[in-house]
Amino acid sequence: MGLFQKHCFGRFLIFALTGVVLLAIVACQKSGSSDPAVQTPVARVGEQDISWDAVQQSFFLEPRWGKGLTRREAYANQLGYLIEQKLFAQAAISAGLDKTPGMEARLTFILEKEMIKALYRDRVEEQVEISDDELREAYRRANMRLKLAYAASPDAARALRYRDFLSKSTIDSLTLIHPADQKGLTPLFSFGDMDEALETVAFNLKMNEVGGPVQLEGEFWVLKLIGGDRDLVTFEADYQQRKASLRKVIFERRAHQLSEAFIAGLMKDKKVRLNPDTFTPLAQLFNQIVQVKEGENAIPVNLTGGEIRQLDEEIRDLANQPLVSFDGESISVAEFIRYLEIMPGDLRPRVRMAPELKIAVARMVRNRYLVDLATENNYENHPEVRQAWADQRDELLSRAYLKLLREKVSYRPGELDSFAQSPAGASLVQQFGERMNREMLGNALMDVKFRRYRLSRADSLAVLFPVEIDTLALEGRISDPDEVLEADPVRMVFREKFN
Repeated sequence: MGLFQKHCFGRFLIFALTGVVLLAIVACQKSGSSDPAVQTPVARVGEQDISWDAVQQSFFLEPRWGKGLTRREAYANQLGYLIEQKLFAQAAISAGLDKTPGMEARLTFILEKEMIKALYRDRVEEQVEISDDELREAYRRANMRLKLAYAASPDAARALRYRDFLSKSTIDSLTLIHPADQKGLTPLFSFGDMDEALETVAFNLKMNEVGGPVQLEGEFWVLKLIGGDRDLVTFEADYQQRKASLRKVIFERRAHQLSEAFIAGLMKDKKVRLNPDTFTPLAQLFNQIVQVKEGENAIPVNLTGGEIRQLDEEIRDLANQPLVSFDGESISVAEFIRYLEIMPGDLRPRVRMAPELKIAVARMVRNRYLVDLATENNYENHPEVRQAWADQRDELLSRAYLKLLREKVSYRPGELDSFAQSPAGASLVQQFGERMNREMLGNALMDVKFRRYRLSRADSLAVLFPVEIDTLALEGRISDPDEVLEADPVRMVFREKFN
């Protein structure tokens, strides 16, 4: 890894343990605001609450509004969408859809995911303390831009020789002793652009002073300050404005360190070992079946349902063989495939290459211990966990219920002819011209009938699951409710990080 490639602090930490790669858990953001007013329900559907936090998140990520509406009308539309979702979810529960094997496994995964995130917040995030002095030092560094010469070697003695040479001469005249060593010049960089250990040395150098060696990722780095600039005049208002972004950098660095210690302690003496006789042929199958997804979508699904089904067919001889063992237990190939299957598509890890597959197996083992620890501490009944789980559960169940409703919609041949003569059908025929065939027209008719059926069903369910809206609480949270929105929503792509 290059010296000045920006590190993704707090994402994950990889460390070796008895031949398996294990990862410290992701630095998750809190699932919701701690502000009681934000968590106060603005609506209730049957036994399920809808908080302002949920409305606000849905407003940006799943917009059901457009330009020309006032903010009040736009938020009313968004709340209506969430109310409908809660109605269909509760209907799905009444129909037992949450108890089908596939759905039950997915809901269990989501609950355990939220338990792990809550455990992480308490054991890592809540332990991070950042003083105002640290923030002001970060602000001082953020107003500086440095240019460095550097030399690096996996050998500490050679790095010391480079340091001695650079203290008297320039990087251009430095001759590398070994092919594994490197030297170069950095672009201008500032606070947060490099590893913290290197940054601490760099920002304390005087012009033409040499620092190091600093050990990082198996190499010893020597730095020499050769240029740069700084903003000599700073303002308190500017500091206050940039304070949040500075805090984020420091927080992620600190959380990274705490996470490393937490996971190292958790996994100590667990004797985790891969079974090479199983892992090697499995890795070959993954490499043959799983396709490269980069660039296909804004959020590529690393492993599709079709690829999982194909893997299922190919692993029959391996299915019941142990893939990894730990602390007297083991996980079979079939169990690992099922684990990947029940994960939401956008959370499935990269598994095409053998090192990626090894990491995915390690995460599964690590998560078992995290879930056990979270269960021991009753995190499954934690209010934030229950709310986050319920919201995701209702989204899944609503989709499953709507799929069933869609399957009930049909039409008779005579209806298709009548639809073709209706204003809506005639408009489609005019729009698509000769390309509009009976199949396309039939699909359009199905869409129209499904929308009507969906609305009718929602009205019926509202009798079974009464809807209550706290209009004052809702409007009290909307800024400028009478402002007319002049642009359609920008479609945002969101991917939850759960490593």
